[in-house]
Amino acid sequence: MFLKIALLAAALTFSSSLRALDLTPSAGSRELEGIEIPIVLFSDGARKVAYQPPGAWRLSSDSGELLRLYPPNASHAVMQFRIRPRSAAAEEPEAWARALLPEDAAEATLSGRCESPFTMDGLGSTEITFSYTASGRRFLTSVASVDLNEQQKLAVIVTAGFDEFNAVHDAAISSLFSWTWRD
Repeated sequence: MFLKIALLAAALTFSSSLRALDLTPSAGSRELEGIEIPIVLFSDGARKVAYQPPGAWRLSSDSGELLRLYPPNASHAVMQFRIRPRSAAAEEPEAWARALLPEDAAEATLSGRCESPFTMDGLGSTEITFSYTASGRRFLTSVASVDLNEQQKLAVIVTAGFDEFNAVHDAAISSLFSWTWRD
């Protein structure tokens, strides 16, 4: 009996790890009307995720759980993808999002909530936005969350200065509609 339980636990652990999204990017392309368009690919177990970042945004990844994208001509702006366990879902979303603000964030206020500002291959999202001051400048940060599967959530975090936030946020959110899973 013990052996059966151990084998079942090992099988469940193995199948869970096969379905884990890894945000380590690799280069890919898709074709549209005969033109090759560069995309980024991520592994998600046996499947791949295809994503087309906004044009000319620079990518940086130091782990499979965090990817940063930097828009051109916006020195204080960044978009982040972060993997988060679904077990953290019990945590208050606003408190978790607030904890992602910079350490020197002052006068942080909740400035908005939005249900499904985007979908990722049909999966809905929830977004919370904060305004605050850091390093003597006014910033906005939006934190959106998507339930990917039984084990994982994906957090999409967009930060930019007050004057450039709308343009950066709109480009970031628009790009998320390109997110698709491939078998």
